[in-house]
Amino acid sequence: MMKGIEKGSASQKLMAGTGEEKGKRGLGFMSITKQVVENLQGTKFDDFPEKTVEYARFVILDSVGSALAGSGTEVGRIFYSLHNDDEAGPSLVWGSDRLSSLNAACFINSSLSQILDFDDTYEINTLAVSHPGPAIVPLALTMADRFDIKGGELIRAIVLGYEMCMRFSSAIEPRYDDYFGFSNSQMIGAVTSSSTLLGLSDEEFINAYGLAVSTSTVATTKAMWSLETRPMSWIKDGVGFVSEAALMCSRMASKGFRATREGLDPGDKFPLLCGSHDYKYSKLTGGFGNTYQIEKISFKPYPTCRFMQSILDIIDREIVVKGFAGDDVEKIQIFITPYLKNSFDVRDPLTMIDAQFSLPYAVAMLLSGRSPSPAWYEPGAMKDPYTRTLVDKVELIPDEAIEKGRKESSELKNRVKILFKNNRECVFETGFAKGHPRNPFSKEDHLSKFRQNLSGLFGARKIETLAEMILGMGKTTDIRNMVSQFRPGD
Repeated sequence: MMKGIEKGSASQKLMAGTGEEKGKRGLGFMSITKQVVENLQGTKFDDFPEKTVEYARFVILDSVGSALAGSGTEVGRIFYSLHNDDEAGPSLVWGSDRLSSLNAACFINSSLSQILDFDDTYEINTLAVSHPGPAIVPLALTMADRFDIKGGELIRAIVLGYEMCMRFSSAIEPRYDDYFGFSNSQMIGAVTSSSTLLGLSDEEFINAYGLAVSTSTVATTKAMWSLETRPMSWIKDGVGFVSEAALMCSRMASKGFRATREGLDPGDKFPLLCGSHDYKYSKLTGGFGNTYQIEKISFKPYPTCRFMQSILDIIDREIVVKGFAGDDVEKIQIFITPYLKNSFDVRDPLTMIDAQFSLPYAVAMLLSGRSPSPAWYEPGAMKDPYTRTLVDKVELIPDEAIEKGRKESSELKNRVKILFKNNRECVFETGFAKGHPRNPFSKEDHLSKFRQNLSGLFGARKIETLAEMILGMGKTTDIRNMVSQFRPGD
């Protein structure tokens, strides 16, 4: 959300086309879509370096932990209610004993993984531009379970899904603020994974992309997020719809259904639906296979919008880790962009989703000593009078210079001023948030997050067993056995 360029006559600018698009078709032209498919089809599991495979395991651990943790929330129960016992099928609805159709399970499992806003993030510099995990990992795992696909092919499908989601995200930047949802790039990643797992031919794969761009949502920021009008929408990126639609696109293509054969080419104008004014389509193929994009993914240490996490790092590092308590703090002043000030300055969040996009509330949770986990959104935390006392210590101050940096260089350099009651004052500037490739999670960070997410659902032994299965996943790993562990109980 939120990143883009100046508003005004946006539709006219969008219809003007893209910089790379003009004058590129001629003798020797090969469809970008066809090039993409040939690159994907030619990439095998054995081509991946160990670091790439390790990151695939980390994104699986992260998404599974987030989804299972989300299953115990109010929003999770709504998604569970969509399952009809009269329509039982072969696929597990995670965190339950329910079996449903493949389509329904993909929808619910993907939706669960974004509930807590703990999902992984693709960032350009310090600015979030997509959330690949919730649209790709649950879809791929649910399909692998259904079709008895082993670990190597699952990892291949996930790595390639992230590859195209992240490449497409980079290609469509910058975008207009009014069209800054992430569902479009998620659709490209998800249909890549589902088509890979179904073993589509080149022609079928091309048609799957054509179907995907024909059916993807228009990612309108206000409708999907409604940040400026609380209580806000719960739909976020609509990852359940993305996951189910991607599956159907791939299945239809596998049966011979035809669609545009140039879905990723500039001539088909799909980037316009994404709000892009300068589609750099060469990013879809340039340097393919030299390194893999999944190694550039960021992980969240806090269950909140990624845009506020570098600020929370400072609060954690300078107050919590150093042993200070909330009562030691007089005031915390946070200088951010005017848009984020208006969006995040929420004092009394009415719902869990509103709290995830309230910067004062997130600061209060850290000052209260609660571990970043589903515990942040339990009724006892949200209604605690002391939470409001801590919220009132936080002041958000709009800064146009930070907004300028956001627009010109895709950087969010916020400032945090901490005033202690002993009259000591400290000022810090944010950098790369914890979990960014330049400030990466350790293996222990991944495990700690997974344990905290599942501590209220499973016993310690089962949590450790499940983590070992995911982080030990290899070419012949039995995915059905692993997914069966997502049921409740020890």
